[in-house]
Amino acid sequence: MRRAKQLWEKGRNTTLERVDRDPALQELYELVIGHIQELIFKHDASRMVQTSMKFSDAEKRAEIISELTGKMVELSKSHYGHFLAAKTLKYSSPEKRRELIKEYTGSYVHLSRHKDASTVIETIYRDYSNGSQRADILLEFYGQDLYILYKDLKKKSLDDILKEHPGKKETIITHLSENINAMIDKGGPIIRHSLVHHLMVQFLTHAEQKRVLEMVPSLAPLLPEILHTKDGAKVGVIVVSYASPKVKCCKSRTFEILQRN
Repeated sequence: MRRAKQLWEKGRNTTLERVDRDPALQELYELVIGHIQELIFKHDASRMVQTSMKFSDAEKRAEIISELTGKMVELSKSHYGHFLAAKTLKYSSPEKRRELIKEYTGSYVHLSRHKDASTVIETIYRDYSNGSQRADILLEFYGQDLYILYKDLKKKSLDDILKEHPGKKETIITHLSENINAMIDKGGPIIRHSLVHHLMVQFLTHAEQKRVLEMVPSLAPLLPEILHTKDGAKVGVIVVSYASPKVKCCKSRTFEILQRN
């Protein structure tokens, strides 16, 4: 381990010429390959694997990533490993990335509430998913029954679901409310994610006015944290439109302070 750390320190030092770093990187790769799963949940060791992946050629990267296959969910929940999970998605080929992302199917709801894993889920949703794939992710937040019913169908947007099953609306809204409140309770970086903001917009758009009014007091204090995304801005507009004059005044002063800073 001591030798690997020495090689890692030299290999990641970008002030050195590549010709001086390459032998260290090659030896580091030879030390970690075949032992990836033993290393990924340890702080320094996980960073060594990240460095080896970052500076390796495509063939070596593929070898490292192959050892991580099947471990992505567990890795994402690790305080040290979730950085490696994000890097693995970044450096994977498109085909391999699709394979790795499939490992998260059925786990998006509970991972989105996890302090570390939620950042990986946000990366998948924001950077590596098209419209259909995002719909698959969102579907898990509408409840298990809806997920089973729609997961293999092409039309699975919330608007499509509510048109075909208007009787399911209350159940879906309840699931959205519970999931949003759970993420609000977690706080921190979770509420800054665009996935969360989209769920908020869906709730505020489709819920009855009574339920929206119940949610507004929880959302109002979060506005400075969410306005950086398109859906976060939509949430801000809706929340302010429902807020009392006192709350509007308070939010206005908050934004004035933020602008000065």
